[in-house]
Amino acid sequence: MDFEWAFEATIGELYRAGGLALIGAFVMPFLPRPSWDLSDASPVGLSVTVVLLYTGLAFLTLHLHFEARPVLFTYLFMALVVEVWCRRVQPLKRDWLILPLVFMAWANLHAGWAAALLFLVGSLFGRLLDRIFGRVDGEEAPLIPWMGLTLLCTLATWVNPWAGDCIGRFFFCNDL
Repeated sequence: MDFEWAFEATIGELYRAGGLALIGAFVMPFLPRPSWDLSDASPVGLSVTVVLLYTGLAFLTLHLHFEARPVLFTYLFMALVVEVWCRRVQPLKRDWLILPLVFMAWANLHAGWAAALLFLVGSLFGRLLDRIFGRVDGEEAPLIPWMGLTLLCTLATWVNPWAGDCIGRFFFCNDL
């Protein structure tokens, strides 16, 4: 399955309309955003040394992808998912609309959406452990709203040209 079909179609149309210059203008706004997100340590409370080391290592890794590739959307959208999780005790009303739309687009741009779902599930598991061991209570770390939003985001990834085929193979084929 080609999970990057929407990116490839967009880049093709941009090239046809304006060549490499238009592709460069389209991709350029996505390049610095992940580095900005990595360098913002104030909500986490990390020292400046740790932030500079982490940002430097991340840049050395990310700079290989600073070109017109669909992984740019994964960096951008993953930063958004982590930002929403880390900055909020529970999802806001707008998160119930924005995140599923992001996952819907993401599922057609790059397969990195699966990493974000793993992040959300892992974070929910960590929050559950915090509640079990009494580090936080239910009001400090609610589970139900985040479980619902994670499920909604998971369902949104099925909005792609191959969803019907995938669902059919999952439920009706014995070779899976």
